[in-house]
Amino acid sequence: MNETRFSVIILIYNTKIEYIDLAIKSILNQDYQNYEIVMIDDGSNEEVKQYISQYESDKRFLIHHQENQGMVKSSMQGLKLATGDYIVYVDFDDYLDPHTLSIVNSKIVEYGVDVVMFNHVRFTDDINKITELEPRFKEGMVDKKEVLKQLCLLQTNTAWSRIGKRELYIGMEDHLNLDLINGEDVQQSTYVIMNAKTFYYTPENLYYYRLIEEHRSYYDVKNMNDTNFMVPMYKMIFEKGEYEELLPVFKTSAANSIVYNAFRMCLWIKDRKERINLLNKLNEQEVTELTASINKPMSPVSAVLFYIFRKKHYILLQLLAKVYDLIYGMDMI
Repeated sequence: MNETRFSVIILIYNTKIEYIDLAIKSILNQDYQNYEIVMIDDGSNEEVKQYISQYESDKRFLIHHQENQGMVKSSMQGLKLATGDYIVYVDFDDYLDPHTLSIVNSKIVEYGVDVVMFNHVRFTDDINKITELEPRFKEGMVDKKEVLKQLCLLQTNTAWSRIGKRELYIGMEDHLNLDLINGEDVQQSTYVIMNAKTFYYTPENLYYYRLIEEHRSYYDVKNMNDTNFMVPMYKMIFEKGEYEELLPVFKTSAANSIVYNAFRMCLWIKDRKERINLLNKLNEQEVTELTASINKPMSPVSAVLFYIFRKKHYILLQLLAKVYDLIYGMDMI
């Protein structure tokens, strides 16, 4: 069997050593060994740096230390260093199934595809408690338009949910908002998917995504107005007029994303002036105007919530957010 060389990119910032250790060991323990590990230390603390240092002499690792620059710029640095045929992303608090690379390699060799997509499971710090998700596609080759539809629904938007040819990432930096804090995966995923021609999906659970409950309490809510990741997404997909039938899907997802962020601001920011200031900033964002200008139908709930937000009825929005959180929680809208 022909062998694909993989570049596994891990972007590391301050976190628990046990998380990073599990992520790295899950790569080193793969039953397929033709890979390199590109590790970007994005200004981590001394404890993390000391842990990373044990791999400095390992020829399988390419380690780059830098001042903190954020996820997007760190990702671009990882791509510059990568030399493999296909790119694999692993978040520092997640891990891979031990058969991931061998399974993906077999699909690449058999079907010659640009991108292999796969299912994932969610787990908490109790590693034995996992949540399996329904497959997004049927097993086999997937039409590009269907992949884009799921992307517009923000369902295939993570860098780690696919493994793609390295050439698909070339030139990406010129099309992204490099300063994004939230939603950085969406714009990168859009660029890769738009460049790719062929896709294969396997429903096997090849990636383990860690749910960290404590993020809910200390997450930097001041950055939650950062929904402009959907602007480069819109430009890459729709500016050429090829996929206009997906505009209603995009609009609903964009509106839901905006309302979701507005809900979190309403719930988590206690200072009234600060809350109103951030909600106004969210209302002025390019993606909000872009979504409002697309004359396509929306779901009734999204339309009502988006209308309330756009009209700046923030007191009513805050009340609805509290009701929604009591009934459903804030996982999704």
